[in-house]
Formats: sequence, structure tokens, C-alpha cells
Amino acid sequence: MGIEQWWSRLDGPARLWLVEHNGEPLTDEIVEKIREAGGTVEMAGPGDGAAGAHLSDEDVDRVEAWANEE
Repeated sequence: MGIEQWWSRLDGPARLWLVEHNGEPLTDEIVEKIREAGGTVEMAGPGDGAAGAHLSDEDVDRVEAWANEE
């Protein structure tokens, strides 16, 4: 399911966190909320730059676009 489908299912604080921390590794709490909303996250390993869970590049771009519209 793409971000367009699960974004509206996130609570306000989770969406705000994603806007304010766009492109940064995700916290465990945010990962759980995204998965509960039907979304997916990507996992990076130590050799892949910032380790941990993160949104795809396309999702980061979409969050940035939404943030700029508000």
C-alpha cells in the first residue's frame, strides 16, 4: 500500500513527526504506527548509510510535497 493510502490513517502527532523529521531514521513508535496504518518501511543496514528503518525516497519526497502545501 502506498503512502497516499496510509497517510490519512496516521494520527496527527505521527504525521507531524514525519514532516519535522523527514528523511531521518524512524523511531520504533513511528514504525509501529505506519505498519498499523497499512504502510511499509525500509530497513538499512550498517553499510547502507543511516542504519534503521526509514521511508522510501519516493515517500520522503511525497511527505516534503505535502509539508510544502500546508
